Amino acid sequence: MKGPDPDRVVQIFAGKKVASGYVARSGVVITAAHSVEGAEPSYVVGFRSDHSQWETTVASVAVRSEAADLAILLCETPPGIADEPVEFGQVERGGADRLPCTGTGFPRFMLRENAANASLGRESHDFHGWVSGKGLRTGDLTIATEVDPPEPDPKACPWGGVSGSAVFADGRVIGLVKDHHHQQGPQLTLSTVGEWYGQLSPAELALVAALLDLPASAEELSVCRPKTGHPDRPVPIENVSWPLGLRNIPFHPSTFVGRARELRLLGERLADASAVVVQAVYGLGGIGKSTLVAHWIAKHADPDHPVWWITADSPAGVAAGLTSLGAELRVGSAQTLESEHLRGQALRWLATHQNWLVVLDNVNNPADVEYLLANLTTGRFVITSRLSQGWAAAESVRLDVLSSSEAMDLFTRIASGNGPRTTDGVADLCAELGCLPLAVEQSAAYCATTGIAARTYLEMLAEHAAAMFETPGTLFGEEADSEKRARRTTARIWSITLDRLAGDPLAGRILRILAWYAPDNIPRFLIDDLGTPPEVNTALGRLAAYSMVTLDSETATIAVHRLVQAVARTPDTGTPGDPHRRAEDIKSASEEAAEQLRRVPIGAHQDPATWALRRTVLPHTEALLSHIPTGTENTSYLHNELGAFLRGQGDLTRAIAHLGIAVVDRIRVLGADHRDTLISRNNLAGAYELAGDLERALPMYEGTLADSIRVLGEDHPDTLGSRNNLAGAYELAGDLERALPMYEGTLADSIRVLGEDHPNTLTTRNNLAYAYQSSGDLERAIPMYEGALADSIRALGEDHPNTLGSRHNLAYAYQSAGDPARAIPLYEQTLADRIRVLGEEHPDTFISRNNLAYAYQLGGGPARAIPLFEQTLADRIRVLGEEHPDTLSIRSNLAAAYQSAGDPARAISLFEQVLTDSVRVLGEEHPDTFISRNNLAGAHELAGDLARAIPLYEQTLADSARVLGDDHPTTQIFRNNLKHARKS
Repeated sequence: MKGPDPDRVVQIFAGKKVASGYVARSGVVITAAHSVEGAEPSYVVGFRSDHSQWETTVASVAVRSEAADLAILLCETPPGIADEPVEFGQVERGGADRLPCTGTGFPRFMLRENAANASLGRESHDFHGWVSGKGLRTGDLTIATEVDPPEPDPKACPWGGVSGSAVFADGRVIGLVKDHHHQQGPQLTLSTVGEWYGQLSPAELALVAALLDLPASAEELSVCRPKTGHPDRPVPIENVSWPLGLRNIPFHPSTFVGRARELRLLGERLADASAVVVQAVYGLGGIGKSTLVAHWIAKHADPDHPVWWITADSPAGVAAGLTSLGAELRVGSAQTLESEHLRGQALRWLATHQNWLVVLDNVNNPADVEYLLANLTTGRFVITSRLSQGWAAAESVRLDVLSSSEAMDLFTRIASGNGPRTTDGVADLCAELGCLPLAVEQSAAYCATTGIAARTYLEMLAEHAAAMFETPGTLFGEEADSEKRARRTTARIWSITLDRLAGDPLAGRILRILAWYAPDNIPRFLIDDLGTPPEVNTALGRLAAYSMVTLDSETATIAVHRLVQAVARTPDTGTPGDPHRRAEDIKSASEEAAEQLRRVPIGAHQDPATWALRRTVLPHTEALLSHIPTGTENTSYLHNELGAFLRGQGDLTRAIAHLGIAVVDRIRVLGADHRDTLISRNNLAGAYELAGDLERALPMYEGTLADSIRVLGEDHPDTLGSRNNLAGAYELAGDLERALPMYEGTLADSIRVLGEDHPNTLTTRNNLAYAYQSSGDLERAIPMYEGALADSIRALGEDHPNTLGSRHNLAYAYQSAGDPARAIPLYEQTLADRIRVLGEEHPDTFISRNNLAYAYQLGGGPARAIPLFEQTLADRIRVLGEEHPDTLSIRSNLAAAYQSAGDPARAISLFEQVLTDSVRVLGEEHPDTFISRNNLAGAHELAGDLARAIPLYEQTLADSARVLGDDHPTTQIFRNNLKHARKS
């Protein structure tokens, strides 16, 4: 990334004050206005002529704007500096992408010891980080820098002196450093070029444009955007700062009354930041739990502290919220990271930072959030739930309906706005509504919009008797009765409001469609094509006016209260029924909701560029599918797409569930031979394979391939893909006699049909090479790996992940051939490239570090291997957790390294831990569990403890023979190990 020219970076001296600046063009220096405040008519500017000498000159102020925090100094610059003017750019306001940026300045922590000149006794420092237009609000932009250096003096700012530094993104200056948030970690605030246009007076702007060669208007200023391809190397998650001002609160209460006691309790219990604090707020639906928490955050939470809101009504909702948090923290690399990895990043960030607040909204089952509460020891949680029980680890606040006076106050504030307040009938109406805040708010909004009195609304309410609703099974007794009353009241209000909106049928149609999605953060694009833009905007505006929905223009999202959604999804079967909740209209709305999701252009699930959009619609897809019956073309499509995406993201349990439904639905709706059905069958087989369930994967792959050949033909790309997948499953099952010829035939056909350089051809060639290696035929494997690597470099480029994978595989082949001299340099190169391209914490980087460590170990260097294994294990635990299968694998490798180094005690202890975890996480019959038990047996054998080794070998052999078969290569290895132990 192009950044500052070191020759243009200058120090500015105003009395005892030191600041930074940048030569924008010959004779013109830009800096922060507050750096040159005071009565001095001129200032000293220092230029570095080489690495140790400085030249100084006197500068005069041409422009100084406090509003823009911009100063322009005129001075004589040394020859050869800044012959060409610098380019300026701007960050897109509200842009979600985070730009990598860099700058150079002279901060206090770079003071040189024993400097001859104290003023010039600072080294320059290059700082790097991210900026995002999403946080651009009032002209300020925050840079989250990589490090925050130690400062011995707690009253001093280590970044003092960096003000005025020019910050570059996409090769252009986007702003100047104006401040440092010393208490918020490594964060610098900028005054941005794009905002100067609104902050400078016309005369100042004309002079600035002339001096800096700026365009006349902000619209003509170039917008800086992230480069496509791979991000710059991200900083470790422990050093990532919270983007200042970033909060994802789904709504902001405009009117709030009462709740003084509850607000006080929240404040008292959330004040302690020394350990994790869990606060539960419970009460029936519509009581205002979420509103209370959102109001407390807006009014009482420290605005500089991180807040993240998660809709936690299901395990999927919790997972989606953590994934979104990880994506915000890793915006620069989120596109290349799987959801599972992003969740691990989020959890690690929470575990290593303090003063954060996570809201777990609408928890239906305490077990869904138990792992969060149990494993984090800092920060604060607030839980909202209808459940009064199950919060053993939390302080609880019960939220009741409003008092009569509070309900009347809320009603009159909303109904009268800024006009005179009339109270006739308000007390009776609030009593009829049970003082339920949601009901009071919506009825008041109706009266405000239509101009009718509370008494008139009360009469209308008497005419709308709503059928009682079923109550979710998690509520019983008094809680269930209260919930029923709340739903009945909401239904009556719904009916009155939609009577009023009868002239705009699109409003009711939109509300019925929104009812099928998750309640918060519904993207506008899901309903934008339901009418013309004016029609949709008008309908949404009217719904918002009646408090039926909440609109967020900044994020272009919609929120609907869950109680309103429940009413909208429930047909009124009474006589006469509610005309707005007819069964046929509700069914039509569910179908439209599914169709809208299907129209989203989500692209291929393997493409990381599509992951952000897929994560946006994922909670709404799961919410819809949880409410509607299966068996339609739309639901089968959504189940398949969701399952395929979750499979690629490592969430195999949910993936298998969705893909299984997709297969059944597509067979029923489209037929067994339809191409989409074959794709779903292949996807489900792949999920079974990844889960280690070859008993189900292999027959499904075989059947899918046979049907693909019959229906699509031998040369169809889908058929080639099916053959490649089946060959891989055979190889995984140890059946190389069938895998090898299938790979060879698939490769030949792929070259003929798709071409030598097609990505699928390169993948098949790489897979065949690996199969040759697995069969012990390194004479054919290594040349094929070498050819695949050369082809990948030519077709995809040096830094493409597939190219890095090919290089890694070639190193592994050299290692298998006993050639560490060629394997280790390739491993080292691949590790360095993956760190540079993908980042320290990408799963592929972990694999490279692990395999390099293993190569060191095989090469007789356990002393070099063990530190790498230990680092990799620590990284895996931090990012993926203790029980992830990859973590178990790395721990096993570390145990083997200790064993090679002659440390059996530590080796056995780790092997025992791996076996215990494997049984719990993977199950007794998973192949990796067999290997873990075998490794533990081997460690006991090497330690001379055959009494423990032999029973472990015997159990391993019996389990492997039962699950994998007597002739499986792995079973044969276990048999030989047992035989050797018995002879000892």
